[in-house]
Amino acid sequence: MKNAPDSVLAPIASLKLTVALFAASMFLIFAGTGAQRFAGNWTVVDTYFRTFITWIELRDLAIFVPNAERIQGAFPFPGGYVLGGLLLINLLTAHLLRFHIKATGARLFHGSVLSIAGTIMTVTPGILMPSDLLSSVILSLPGMLLLGIGMWLLFGKRGGIVLIHAGVVLLIVGEFVTAAGAIESQMMIPVGAATNYSQDIREAELAIIRPGDEQDDVIAIPESLLVKSVSKGKPITADNLPDDAAQLPFDVQVLDWMDNSQLLGPMQADNRPRKATQGIGRQVVAEPLEEVSGVEEQVVDAPSVYVRLNRGEEELGVWLLSAHLAQPQSVEVNGQPYLLELRFKRLYKPYTIQLIEFKHDRFVGTSMARNFSSRIILIDPTTDTNREARISMN
Repeated sequence: MKNAPDSVLAPIASLKLTVALFAASMFLIFAGTGAQRFAGNWTVVDTYFRTFITWIELRDLAIFVPNAERIQGAFPFPGGYVLGGLLLINLLTAHLLRFHIKATGARLFHGSVLSIAGTIMTVTPGILMPSDLLSSVILSLPGMLLLGIGMWLLFGKRGGIVLIHAGVVLLIVGEFVTAAGAIESQMMIPVGAATNYSQDIREAELAIIRPGDEQDDVIAIPESLLVKSVSKGKPITADNLPDDAAQLPFDVQVLDWMDNSQLLGPMQADNRPRKATQGIGRQVVAEPLEEVSGVEEQVVDAPSVYVRLNRGEEELGVWLLSAHLAQPQSVEVNGQPYLLELRFKRLYKPYTIQLIEFKHDRFVGTSMARNFSSRIILIDPTTDTNREARISMN
């Protein structure tokens, strides 16, 4: 006869619930894959998988229907956080009720030692050589074997099932950790140049730069504040920013924000009104575009923004700032020049990397990539490092 705790937990550990959650997860993945035809990869990740509740568009399910973008309607569905969390609870509860360690004495000791050693030997190559997948997998094979033997010693015939379930739990927990803390950025360095920052191409910032003799003073206004300013119709002031940005030289009123855009030159813009009264915006016009979808290759959204700058009662004009523009624009306040730039969010590092040489080798007679390699100089004042290194990927 089941005791009270087992009776309460049994429905949570139900295999039927496991199958239902896996089926719902497969449906969510199917819908999210279809959504990438109309939205960017990271937009789909945030709205479908890294959320508690999502609205699935009917057009996302009509993969084989012509002109699916015209289909209207949506319905609510559990997001990735809900399905992943329920799956995790279901698996852990099932193990608590059904999977018990059968080993005792020496078998328990040997099984525990082999399981721990196998786990360490399995994961270590991937940590030490994350870019060399083939080598890390080969080096992990002995660890996998030891882990399998350890599971068999501890759980008997059910050791394989326990190992598979542990892998699923690891995947779910890993995704939660990644969603909460992972930061993805890229460091773009022309040959011969050096840089001390990477950039997040999924988020923009408005940089206000005061040039200095040795170092520039930079105030970065994040994209979230720019969008909030235009939606609420309120200017961005020093009070909206952290303490280190208290020296904001002027208020910034966002008039129009475009997640993705293109710039039209004097001939292309025809008779369209110029919103900007200062800078390059007097010659070109920014036009909004649809968000780059997940099926387009090597393309990112290029945002643009129209801002009005005010210092007290003095208006400094309306400016067009865009990620399309390679050079910042200049504005003068009380004789002090400032540079304005809409750019991708920068993540500054304590070190500097200089790119000396870059190679892209191909197999003879083909256009197939054989090897990518870079020769760099790493300069890190915090560790008194100044050395040359080679980075390669085949």
